[in-house]
Amino acid sequence: MQNTLITSHLAKHLAQLLPKKTMDNRGYEINEASSYAIFPPGKLFRPNLAFNLFKDCAGIKDYKKIPKWFYYFTSFLETHHVYTLIHDDLPCMDDDDERRGKPSLHKAYGEWQALLTGDALLSLSYELLTHIPGTKNIPLLPFCLRQLGPRGLIYGQVLDLNNFALKGIAQTLYLHELKTSRLIQVSLIGAWMLGKCEQDNQNIFYHSKYKKLWRLGKSLGITFQLLDDLSEIWEGQFDGREMTISPWKNFYTETARELSLHLSTIQQTLDELEYEQTRQFIFAYLNKCDQNFLKNKAILLATFNSWKVFDGAAALID
Repeated sequence: MQNTLITSHLAKHLAQLLPKKTMDNRGYEINEASSYAIFPPGKLFRPNLAFNLFKDCAGIKDYKKIPKWFYYFTSFLETHHVYTLIHDDLPCMDDDDERRGKPSLHKAYGEWQALLTGDALLSLSYELLTHIPGTKNIPLLPFCLRQLGPRGLIYGQVLDLNNFALKGIAQTLYLHELKTSRLIQVSLIGAWMLGKCEQDNQNIFYHSKYKKLWRLGKSLGITFQLLDDLSEIWEGQFDGREMTISPWKNFYTETARELSLHLSTIQQTLDELEYEQTRQFIFAYLNKCDQNFLKNKAILLATFNSWKVFDGAAALID
């Protein structure tokens, strides 16, 4: 039901803001291409994360009591995420032909159409934030702009295309922090700002909850990406550039150690925050990852052995 609500509001918001069909059809191709890229949506991890954090902050147990304006924030997160996927798939970037089980946008609509659709969704994502009431009193928009712009997510894309990750595990983790963690940190901290937790006169960026949510988002993003890198191996998507830059191939021991450390940080930070609905959502995601890992352990073992990244099967992550 939660996914259905997030998706239905997303569709409504896009219909509200994207170009309408006209007699000469000008501009409408952006509407069609946007719908193709966004629907059906993926896991909706970031909107769901924000959804649960907002409920914890606002003291809401029943999802039906979530105010309608909050869905502009979940729509912002998914729209912004999809723009990054469209651009990542372009020939000048990762050059991927498939996304979410169907041809990527530039394969289905053309390269310039995909480029401009990504640009449109980037702009539209910030327009969605302007529909949230009361944001003049919180630094939501400048926070999002800073973390997702040329000093954050986009900077990560620049480093990625410069093969920054090949230099070592520290560089790989920094790249993941920028490209993946930043939008997850925005999901958490934006929901916290909107949930109006612990209202006081303290500067929000020095608040203890802000620091803990920042730490949680960082570790969650790095964990998300390292696990995603693992899943590419058994999903048969591990070739070309993905294989070249994979930390599991280049820095296996360090990568396994870092994954364990960030999982511990997630556990510790969730204990400190005491946000139960957020904890349940994150643990459900991690448990599902663990089940997939166990189901595909033989494939991973065979792959790691072929790479000679460790001596014996016992070195595989427990």
